[in-house]
Amino acid sequence: MKYIARVSILIIAVLSFSKFIPQYYSKIFSERVNHPITFYSEVLNDFIFRTNDKSFEFRYFDSNGDNYTKKEYSSLLPMLFSRELKIWDKYPKSIDGKEIPVDVAIRESDFLGIYPKSIDRSMRMIDLYPLFDSSGEYSTIQMPPDLFRINKKMEFIDAATNKINDNKSQLHTKLLVDAGFKFPAKIIAGNPTTKKQYDFGYFILDSSDSLYHLFSIKGKPFIRKTGVKIDEAIIYITVEENRNLPNYGLIVTDNGSVYSLLKDKYRLDKLSLGAYDPYNDKLKYYLNPLIISITISNNYHENIYISDRSSNALASHFYKYGDQLSPLYRLIYDTVFPFIIATDARSFAYYQEFRFSNNMIDAYLFTSLLTILYLMYLIAIRERDRVIFSIDLMLIFLGGIYSLLAIFILDGIRRYK
Repeated sequence: MKYIARVSILIIAVLSFSKFIPQYYSKIFSERVNHPITFYSEVLNDFIFRTNDKSFEFRYFDSNGDNYTKKEYSSLLPMLFSRELKIWDKYPKSIDGKEIPVDVAIRESDFLGIYPKSIDRSMRMIDLYPLFDSSGEYSTIQMPPDLFRINKKMEFIDAATNKINDNKSQLHTKLLVDAGFKFPAKIIAGNPTTKKQYDFGYFILDSSDSLYHLFSIKGKPFIRKTGVKIDEAIIYITVEENRNLPNYGLIVTDNGSVYSLLKDKYRLDKLSLGAYDPYNDKLKYYLNPLIISITISNNYHENIYISDRSSNALASHFYKYGDQLSPLYRLIYDTVFPFIIATDARSFAYYQEFRFSNNMIDAYLFTSLLTILYLMYLIAIRERDRVIFSIDLMLIFLGGIYSLLAIFILDGIRRYK
């Protein structure tokens, strides 16, 4: 029994150390690394950057290294800073040879971010959604009294009593069946909040990967088969409820293709971008009357792709992120810590994940050295308990520095007692 208790305590200590020791090591030895914020200037037809030094002073410069003041920088991005330029009376009469009024620049611009965390969240949500009235009696969108789900059929459940509204459920189920819908639904995409100006309803992917549009007008349901069917697995759909934009939102597939779902007959426009892993990379989408900018980034680098509104490629930019740890401290980190437990940034629920060292050969050469040194220590102190002798050596070989610390702390407490 004493051996089970000892091993259990040591394993708990090892897991705890692998969570906190590398974390504090990184905090102590990390250096601040600036990642420049990059935009495409429609005035220069080139990329322009903003960064800040260690004194937190901002620097604005272009790809040639020419520096600008903050107002000059804003003038080089007239679509992005249209409101400021309007206040300063500096908004240009034409941009890249095109006359674009300031109200058009404001109205027809859009920002959108798709993160691994967002995709993970969509897969873990409880499948209950409010069906808003897109043209209700009030000036604001009202929360309905029930929520719907789509499994073997479409059901509306009263939020107060938890009872199913059979008449409403049967009506909507029949409309879906008549439209050719195959149950159950794989994805139900929309914005289930009243904090929006307009409601475009929901886009629903059925079990045969056909996309349907569901919405309600003055209490009457409408279901349209969009005709959209992609030969790739759709994993995420955004819905941008803005009457001034040409698209409903974006569709992301599991192999990294991204499509803009246009309001014109639900046509698809495949966006111009390079390698994109939706489960690990962040995607930032920026649209204005002249260009589409897509930034794909992860912990190591970012790629920026610029195209015109017809999705013709204009420019691209690659930037490799610097390591916060210097080469020496990174070598020590990868050698001393054979594994770590860290928060999974891709998880909406902040799950903990187990990560092995980037240099497993050096890491386990180091743990082997620790094992040999501890073996010499056990021989020197004449440890007679063969079970403790064997277990401790095995734990140090597997857990390295974490196990060594745990054993010495535990034995130190035991000797003190």
